[in-house]
Amino acid sequence: MSDEDELGLCLRRFSEVNAQIARLLSMDVATFVRREVKRAFLDRSDVANDLTDEAVQELKRAMEALAGQESDRVGAILSVPASWEAAADPPEDGWSLEGVETVWLPVAAVGPTVHGFLSERGLGSTEPPAYQAPRYFVDGMYLPTLGEHHWRLRDELQTLRAKGADSRAEADRSALEERWDNA
Repeated sequence: MSDEDELGLCLRRFSEVNAQIARLLSMDVATFVRREVKRAFLDRSDVANDLTDEAVQELKRAMEALAGQESDRVGAILSVPASWEAAADPPEDGWSLEGVETVWLPVAAVGPTVHGFLSERGLGSTEPPAYQAPRYFVDGMYLPTLGEHHWRLRDELQTLRAKGADSRAEADRSALEERWDNA
């Protein structure tokens, strides 16, 4: 297999893993919104007890709308390949994506967004809820495993790109040397 074929295969696998991670995170962000709104409703009985049944139904409708919006927002951002190829700091745990800021910051932004949603409705707390990467299966996908694949493929891509650059530099040098000798 040529270096270019090997690089192309690795890029395809990297893209596939990242698409799975994007799908997982997009789905989990919606779950996070629902979980945190329900938690705030239950924790803030001083406010929740004063809500009418219609107001609770409206809160749930608004929550579902927010869950869909946040899921769509994260999915759209993470569908851009450049988000995944930005410089990154490898994680200590071997799978976390927090070191890929172009991926993690848009995902983590769901916490402050939910906080604003809750605060507007009198259900906010002093601390915004913080999104944590799921360590459970989401629609049959497990982020720690996918994250490990992401980092392994990222390292492999770096190695293949460096190898390609070295091969091109050597070919260029050989061509220049031949030119020199023939002049």
